[in-house]
Amino acid sequence: MNCECGCGKIVNSGKRFILGHNAKMKEGRQRMSSLGSLSKDIPRPSEVKVKISKGMEGKNKYSRIAWNKGLTKETDERVKKNGESRNHPNLVPAWNKGLTKETDERVLRGTENMELSRAKWSDEKKKEVVRKILVKTNPNKEECIVLDIIKSILPEEYKINTKGEIIVLGRKVPDFVNVNGKKKLIEFFGEYYHKPEDELNRTEFFKKFGWDTLVIWGKELRNLGRLKEKILVFTEVY
Repeated sequence: MNCECGCGKIVNSGKRFILGHNAKMKEGRQRMSSLGSLSKDIPRPSEVKVKISKGMEGKNKYSRIAWNKGLTKETDERVKKNGESRNHPNLVPAWNKGLTKETDERVLRGTENMELSRAKWSDEKKKEVVRKILVKTNPNKEECIVLDIIKSILPEEYKINTKGEIIVLGRKVPDFVNVNGKKKLIEFFGEYYHKPEDELNRTEFFKKFGWDTLVIWGKELRNLGRLKEKILVFTEVY
């Protein structure tokens, strides 16, 4: 079926016009366009222009000014009514307004309960909550491979820490922690999740807490001999 506007083009079944070819739609758009151009050409009185320019002096044209700026209850009736409504006698005040724990048993009881809950929320409990938020449940496949490599050359030097059971530093959980008195950490980075600059960022971050960090990348698992040598040099076992 051809478009009814006369252009000769074929329209989809059930349609009468190609989008935009409806004569009435074209006419309406042209009329709106002409009205818009006319409104732009209509000159504004000079006094209106002066009034607008003075009102915009020193102001951002996109900013909004509060309606009550510079007004007081002595100079404006609206401000006065607004202030009176806040002190209306029908408003219900807070039940503990003007009360202290020395004068009211309810306030005393609430204060005691608050102090009790704070005492229960110990530093250890806070650390445990942080661990649950930050740590993952189990090490991934590559981390298990790194763990096997470390155990094969240094069986008593490092332990896996992916659950944060050994240490959490600044809300970050290092993968492997030295447990032989050396402040040394080993991190495993997969290229899919980490960028090259992440290595320096992580080592500098743990350095603030006094820890040295060795970052092992996923591609280094292709050469186990070189990787073992790298771990031994870092741990300073030679």
